[in-house]
Amino acid sequence: MTARRVSRSALVLLGLVVAAGAFTRIFQFSQQVLLDDEWHAIHQLSSGKTPAQLFLSIGHADYSIPLGLLYWLEGRWFGLSELGMRWPMLLAGLATLVLLPAWAWRRYSPRVALIFAGLLATSPLLLIYSQTARPYALTLLLSLVGIYGFDRYRKTPVSARSWAAVYVLCFALCAWLHVITVPLMCAPLVQEAARKMAGRTAASWRQLAWAGLPAAVLAAALVGPPLLAEPEGLALKAGQASVGIDTVLGALHAWLGTPSLLCVIVLAALCGLGAPKLLIGNRVAQSALMGIVLTALAIVLLRPASVNHSLTFGRYLLVATPVLLLAASLGAGRLLSAAGARKWLTALGLVAFGLYFLAQSPLRQLLAVPNSHVTHSRYQFDFRPGHNHVARYQRETLAASPFWEQLAALPPDTVHVGVAPFYFETYHWDGPRWEQTSRQRVWPAFMTGFCVERRFGDVPDDGRFTFRNAWWLSRLNGTGPAPDWLVFTRPIPRFAGTPEGNDMKQVFKRCTERLLNTLGQPEYEDDVLLAWKRRPGD
Repeated sequence: MTARRVSRSALVLLGLVVAAGAFTRIFQFSQQVLLDDEWHAIHQLSSGKTPAQLFLSIGHADYSIPLGLLYWLEGRWFGLSELGMRWPMLLAGLATLVLLPAWAWRRYSPRVALIFAGLLATSPLLLIYSQTARPYALTLLLSLVGIYGFDRYRKTPVSARSWAAVYVLCFALCAWLHVITVPLMCAPLVQEAARKMAGRTAASWRQLAWAGLPAAVLAAALVGPPLLAEPEGLALKAGQASVGIDTVLGALHAWLGTPSLLCVIVLAALCGLGAPKLLIGNRVAQSALMGIVLTALAIVLLRPASVNHSLTFGRYLLVATPVLLLAASLGAGRLLSAAGARKWLTALGLVAFGLYFLAQSPLRQLLAVPNSHVTHSRYQFDFRPGHNHVARYQRETLAASPFWEQLAALPPDTVHVGVAPFYFETYHWDGPRWEQTSRQRVWPAFMTGFCVERRFGDVPDDGRFTFRNAWWLSRLNGTGPAPDWLVFTRPIPRFAGTPEGNDMKQVFKRCTERLLNTLGQPEYEDDVLLAWKRRPGD
């Protein structure tokens, strides 16, 4: 078989792997519920902030200013939907899936590119952030493109100033989207400046300034005004938590995409084998690694809120995911090259490990049908089951109802269930378990405008928000789509007697009275919930 035919076959295989990865990111994408930190921007918009106010505000909970401005425009033009909030991250996730293996193909070999593409395609963390209305997928792509652009500019600084512009733009956008990326984006400048002082580069200080100064000025123009307007914004978030060894271990499981300690050990060994080839002579990888170290140091010094959780630490250093997966791919390639006559035996061993890796992967849960809660903290708080405090808290705090088991008797994914009250902070929202038990689609039902004037975690039905994966109880007497079942959950027993519990009790009493007057007696009732079956024409 000729080298051209081998290369063509590898290209076809690469296309199939990338297509499979794209499928995992697009599958059920349009049916996802907005959860957790995705609501930071919604809270800003529902409070009526103008674009000027958004530009000058960090917010108590970071909502990413450029995304907030985009969402304001969408809400003003045609109503803000789940798709409207998530499409930039999906495109970034798909672009990452294509561009990184393409670069590995040119830099290394088709074999390495294929393995790398397979690991990227099956990464549950990259899948989750491709569907999350937060900037992580965007900053991952932009940071790597920016570092690559700086490397191209470094090689030919006079004739490739357009690459310097790419670096400048990516630097500023990353800083504006998420300020924690600044150390990562500074890494190539720091690296080249160190080489200059050591006399190991022909680049001049003027050439470095052509890239560094515009990047700093543009980033300061975007990030500076809100920091000056709300200097307490970052101060309130700093000094809140510390990174421990268990934090890093949990993040390592997330970056490598597996709950299995055995898989982590094998992949770490492959990373060790591939690290020399990854770093020697590869300035892009060197800069990315330096950026990871600088960002980790910044996190340790600033101690931002919740960074003690592996979920937060892992996404702040999301760039570690492709770096580690590429190192593991190079390690696997090195194994195959050194196998000699036993190459096929080694290949079978790697395939067997790959199958075991997939069998252990959280992808099985994420791609289950139905699953409208891919971004739920239950799936990402910690990939290690014994360390997933959200799952444990929900098992111990949120009671299960036989109602969901009754729905499982129906054909899967044929019934839509609206549930109120909705808790956007997902440790109180048991949506994944309800869907897993019933095998039916579960979406929120908002109470604002029906039995409460305003509720934090709901949005008003005023045209600015056109969510398609949620319902408004205020539309019960009107026309339009309605759930097949409407469920109202009782107050959580754990909070009985507390201010939060008293508020739950009052809301439950007021809203159930309104529902009884509107819908009549429920078809199902127990100690956990009340459920009304909606019929055509209701």
